[in-house]
Amino acid sequence: MRYIRLSQGKIATVDDHRYNELMAYSWHARQSRHTGLWYAFTNIKLPDGKWTVTGMHRMILGLKPGDPREADHVRVKRTLDNRELNLRIANRAQQQHNKRKPRNNTSGFKGVIFNKEKGLWRARIGVNGVRMFLGDFRRKREAAKAYKIAAMQHFGDFARAA
Repeated sequence: MRYIRLSQGKIATVDDHRYNELMAYSWHARQSRHTGLWYAFTNIKLPDGKWTVTGMHRMILGLKPGDPREADHVRVKRTLDNRELNLRIANRAQQQHNKRKPRNNTSGFKGVIFNKEKGLWRARIGVNGVRMFLGDFRRKREAAKAYKIAAMQHFGDFARAA
């Protein structure tokens, strides 16, 4: 593995065999305003002569500008680890499956809310745009377990329960 220095004092990790190819570009770090995570970007010239910004992770996966597929980091919080073992191609739905729990989450678990009317913890999951009820539970950890099982069943490797 090799390291590529970025702006903002950040460093990206890449596979040895990709290093020389990637060093042909000038890379900079940019923080996502949504997640606060850092990514490596560069400017590239398109065939029509216009310039665009592309991510190191997209370049490594061979995703050209305009390709609707997305680059996904397997280890979600390690967005500057651009080794091939940490990257995979995903569609938009798969990206949504492995999102973190929302910032306004009060249960501490993804897919778990407190049902005030019943005084129970409710587990639910969204699948193909449809919200599915997974059950009401006395303990929030039980509700979290129900969500985790459903996420693994519906989303496989893209499931994220926390």
